[in-house]
Amino acid sequence: HSFAFMPSDKTARLLIADRSNRLEVYTYALQREGEASSLVSGVSVPGHRNEARGLAMSADERLVCSASDGEAKVWSVRSSQCMGTLACGYGLSVAFLLASKYIVVGTKSGSLQAYDLASAALVCELPKAHAAAVWSLAVQPRGTRLLSGSADKSVALWTPDDASGTLALTKDVSHDVGEDVLSVAFTPTASHVAVATIDGAIRILFAAAVLPPRRRGRG
Repeated sequence: HSFAFMPSDKTARLLIADRSNRLEVYTYALQREGEASSLVSGVSVPGHRNEARGLAMSADERLVCSASDGEAKVWSVRSSQCMGTLACGYGLSVAFLLASKYIVVGTKSGSLQAYDLASAALVCELPKAHAAAVWSLAVQPRGTRLLSGSADKSVALWTPDDASGTLALTKDVSHDVGEDVLSVAFTPTASHVAVATIDGAIRILFAAAVLPPRRRGRG
Protein backbone atom coordinates (compact mmCIF):
# COMPACT_ATOMS: atom_id res chain seq x y z
CA HIS A 1 0.00 0.00 0.00
CA SER A 2 2.94 2.34 0.55
CA PHE A 3 6.71 2.47 0.31
CA ALA A 4 9.71 4.68 1.04
CA PHE A 5 12.82 4.80 -1.17
CA MET A 6 16.18 5.59 0.47
CA PRO A 7 18.96 5.80 -2.15
CA SER A 8 22.69 6.16 -1.63
CA ASP A 9 25.75 6.05 -3.94
CA LYS A 10 25.99 2.25 -4.32
CA THR A 11 22.92 0.85 -2.60
CA ALA A 12 19.31 1.74 -2.00
CA ARG A 13 16.82 0.60 0.62
CA LEU A 14 13.13 0.16 -0.04
CA LEU A 15 10.64 -0.03 2.84
CA ILE A 16 7.33 -1.63 1.77
CA ALA A 17 4.03 -1.84 3.68
CA ASP A 18 1.57 -4.21 1.97
CA ARG A 19 -2.12 -5.06 2.39
CA SER A 20 -1.33 -8.19 4.43
CA ASN A 21 0.01 -6.06 7.33
CA ARG A 22 3.64 -6.88 6.55
CA LEU A 23 6.57 -4.46 6.67
CA GLU A 24 9.62 -5.48 4.66
CA VAL A 25 12.96 -3.80 3.96
CA TYR A 26 14.81 -4.62 0.75
CA THR A 27 18.32 -3.54 -0.13
CA TYR A 28 19.32 -2.95 -3.75
CA ALA A 29 22.86 -3.02 -5.06
CA LEU A 30 22.96 -0.43 -7.86
CA GLN A 31 24.96 -1.79 -10.78
CA ARG A 32 25.46 -0.73 -14.35
CA GLU A 33 24.14 -4.01 -15.76
CA GLY A 34 21.13 -4.16 -13.45
CA GLU A 35 20.01 -4.10 -9.86
CA ALA A 36 20.30 -6.99 -7.43
CA SER A 37 17.91 -6.98 -4.48
CA SER A 38 17.59 -8.92 -1.24
CA LEU A 39 15.24 -8.93 1.73
CA VAL A 40 17.14 -7.78 4.82
CA SER A 41 14.36 -7.60 7.43
CA GLY A 42 10.62 -7.87 7.87
CA VAL A 43 7.80 -7.60 10.39
CA SER A 44 4.69 -9.74 10.03
CA VAL A 45 1.58 -9.55 12.20
CA PRO A 46 0.34 -13.06 13.19
CA GLY A 47 -3.33 -12.04 13.01
CA HIS A 48 -5.73 -11.99 10.07
CA ARG A 49 -4.77 -10.30 6.83
CA ASN A 50 -8.36 -9.10 6.46
CA GLU A 51 -11.17 -8.23 8.84
CA ALA A 52 -12.52 -11.05 11.00
CA ARG A 53 -16.21 -11.70 10.25
CA GLY A 54 -17.08 -14.54 12.64
CA LEU A 55 -16.19 -15.55 16.21
CA ALA A 56 -16.87 -18.58 18.40
CA MET A 57 -15.65 -19.85 21.77
CA SER A 58 -15.00 -23.50 22.61
CA ALA A 59 -17.18 -25.33 25.11
CA ASP A 60 -14.43 -25.26 27.76
CA GLU A 61 -13.80 -21.55 27.09
CA ARG A 62 -10.12 -22.17 26.41
CA LEU A 63 -10.14 -21.42 22.69
CA VAL A 64 -11.55 -18.80 20.36
CA CYS A 65 -11.90 -19.25 16.62
CA SER A 66 -12.11 -16.28 14.25
CA ALA A 67 -13.04 -16.48 10.57
CA SER A 68 -11.91 -14.19 7.78
CA ASP A 69 -11.37 -14.14 4.02
CA GLY A 70 -9.42 -17.29 3.19
CA GLU A 71 -8.62 -18.44 6.71
CA ALA A 72 -9.89 -19.22 10.18
CA LYS A 73 -7.59 -18.94 13.18
CA VAL A 74 -7.70 -20.70 16.53
CA TRP A 75 -6.51 -18.68 19.54
CA SER A 76 -5.63 -19.57 23.10
CA VAL A 77 -7.67 -17.49 25.56
CA ARG A 78 -4.97 -17.76 28.23
CA SER A 79 -1.91 -16.84 26.13
CA SER A 80 -3.63 -14.83 23.35
CA GLN A 81 -1.43 -16.75 20.89
CA CYS A 82 -2.55 -18.23 17.59
CA MET A 83 -2.70 -22.03 17.94
CA GLY A 84 -3.37 -22.81 14.30
CA THR A 85 -4.69 -21.58 10.96
CA LEU A 86 -7.35 -23.27 8.83
CA ALA A 87 -7.37 -22.58 5.10
CA CYS A 88 -11.03 -21.97 4.24
CA GLY A 89 -13.24 -19.97 1.90
CA TYR A 90 -14.41 -16.45 2.69
CA GLY A 91 -15.42 -17.16 6.30
CA LEU A 92 -18.38 -15.20 7.66
CA SER A 93 -19.40 -17.37 10.62
CA VAL A 94 -17.87 -20.10 12.76
CA ALA A 95 -18.86 -22.60 15.45
CA PHE A 96 -17.32 -25.37 17.57
CA LEU A 97 -19.07 -28.76 17.33
CA LEU A 98 -19.21 -32.03 19.29
CA ALA A 99 -17.44 -30.90 22.50
CA SER A 100 -15.20 -28.61 20.41
CA LYS A 101 -13.70 -31.53 18.51
CA TYR A 102 -14.56 -29.83 15.23
CA ILE A 103 -14.83 -26.30 13.85
CA VAL A 104 -17.42 -25.40 11.21
CA VAL A 105 -17.02 -22.32 9.01
CA GLY A 106 -19.91 -20.76 7.09
CA THR A 107 -18.72 -19.02 3.94
CA LYS A 108 -19.71 -16.21 1.62
CA SER A 109 -20.39 -18.71 -1.16
CA GLY A 110 -22.95 -20.59 0.95
CA SER A 111 -20.82 -23.59 1.90
CA LEU A 112 -20.20 -25.21 5.27
CA GLN A 113 -16.63 -26.39 5.86
CA ALA A 114 -15.80 -28.56 8.88
CA TYR A 115 -12.30 -29.05 10.27
CA ASP A 116 -10.81 -31.44 12.80
CA LEU A 117 -9.41 -29.22 15.56
CA ALA A 118 -6.50 -31.53 16.41
CA SER A 119 -5.18 -31.93 12.86
CA ALA A 120 -6.57 -28.72 11.24
CA ALA A 121 -7.68 -30.95 8.34
CA LEU A 122 -10.83 -30.35 6.31
CA VAL A 123 -13.02 -33.37 7.13
CA CYS A 124 -16.41 -32.39 5.70
CA GLU A 125 -17.56 -29.82 3.15
CA LEU A 126 -21.04 -28.99 1.89
CA PRO A 127 -20.46 -26.65 -1.10
CA LYS A 128 -24.18 -25.89 -1.51
CA ALA A 129 -25.39 -25.92 2.09
CA HIS A 130 -27.13 -22.62 1.27
CA ALA A 131 -27.73 -20.76 -1.99
CA ALA A 132 -26.08 -17.59 -0.62
CA ALA A 133 -23.79 -16.36 2.16
CA VAL A 134 -23.96 -18.12 5.53
CA TRP A 135 -23.99 -15.14 7.87
CA SER A 136 -24.56 -16.91 11.17
CA LEU A 137 -24.12 -20.24 12.96
CA ALA A 138 -25.44 -21.31 16.37
CA VAL A 139 -25.09 -24.56 18.32
CA GLN A 140 -28.11 -25.97 20.14
CA PRO A 141 -27.67 -25.61 23.94
CA ARG A 142 -27.21 -28.98 25.64
CA GLY A 143 -27.40 -30.53 22.20
CA THR A 144 -25.25 -31.19 19.17
CA ARG A 145 -27.26 -29.76 16.29
CA LEU A 146 -26.17 -26.70 14.33
CA LEU A 147 -28.39 -23.87 13.13
CA SER A 148 -27.35 -21.79 10.13
CA GLY A 149 -28.77 -18.52 8.82
CA SER A 150 -28.24 -17.37 5.26
CA ALA A 151 -28.77 -14.60 2.76
CA ASP A 152 -30.91 -17.08 0.81
CA LYS A 153 -33.69 -16.15 3.31
CA SER A 154 -33.58 -19.46 5.15
CA VAL A 155 -32.46 -21.04 8.39
CA ALA A 156 -31.39 -24.68 8.35
CA LEU A 157 -30.74 -27.26 11.02
CA TRP A 158 -27.87 -29.75 10.75
CA THR A 159 -27.03 -32.87 12.75
CA PRO A 160 -23.32 -33.71 13.07
CA ASP A 161 -22.26 -37.36 13.37
CA ASP A 162 -18.78 -38.86 13.53
CA ALA A 163 -19.72 -42.34 14.79
CA SER A 164 -18.22 -43.87 11.66
CA GLY A 165 -14.92 -42.08 12.24
CA THR A 166 -15.64 -39.41 9.62
CA LEU A 167 -17.70 -36.31 10.33
CA ALA A 168 -20.96 -35.94 8.43
CA LEU A 169 -23.41 -33.02 8.52
CA THR A 170 -26.99 -33.98 7.69
CA LYS A 171 -29.67 -31.37 7.03
CA ASP A 172 -32.74 -32.07 9.17
CA VAL A 173 -34.95 -29.20 8.05
CA SER A 174 -34.87 -25.81 6.34
CA HIS A 175 -37.25 -22.92 7.10
CA ASP A 176 -37.87 -19.91 4.81
CA VAL A 177 -38.29 -16.66 6.77
CA GLY A 178 -38.87 -14.41 3.73
CA GLU A 179 -35.86 -12.09 4.19
CA ASP A 180 -32.08 -12.38 4.19
CA VAL A 181 -30.98 -13.84 7.53
CA LEU A 182 -28.10 -12.00 9.21
CA SER A 183 -27.99 -13.69 12.62
CA VAL A 184 -29.50 -16.68 14.44
CA ALA A 185 -29.49 -17.71 18.10
CA PHE A 186 -31.04 -20.29 20.42
CA THR A 187 -32.57 -19.38 23.76
CA PRO A 188 -30.72 -21.03 26.70
CA THR A 189 -33.38 -23.74 26.95
CA ALA A 190 -33.45 -24.20 23.16
CA SER A 191 -37.22 -23.76 23.25
CA HIS A 192 -37.11 -20.78 20.87
CA VAL A 193 -34.96 -19.54 18.01
CA ALA A 194 -34.27 -15.84 17.35
CA VAL A 195 -33.68 -14.75 13.77
CA ALA A 196 -32.48 -11.28 12.72
CA THR A 197 -33.21 -10.32 9.12
CA ILE A 198 -32.02 -7.63 6.75
CA ASP A 199 -35.30 -5.68 6.94
CA GLY A 200 -34.53 -4.79 10.57
CA ALA A 201 -36.89 -7.35 12.08
CA ILE A 202 -36.18 -9.89 14.78
CA ARG A 203 -38.32 -13.00 14.50
CA ILE A 204 -38.84 -15.35 17.44
CA LEU A 205 -39.74 -18.85 16.35
CA PHE A 206 -40.89 -21.77 18.43
CA ALA A 207 -38.12 -24.33 18.25
CA ALA A 208 -40.71 -26.84 17.10
CA ALA A 209 -40.97 -24.85 13.87
CA VAL A 210 -37.29 -25.46 13.19
CA LEU A 211 -36.30 -28.52 15.19
CA PRO A 212 -37.77 -31.81 13.98
CA PRO A 213 -39.23 -34.08 16.68
CA ARG A 214 -36.89 -36.58 18.27
CA ARG A 215 -37.21 -40.06 16.87
CA ARG A 216 -38.41 -42.63 19.34
CA GLY A 217 -37.43 -46.26 19.30
CA ARG A 218 -39.99 -48.96 18.74
CA GLY A 219 -41.61 -50.72 21.68
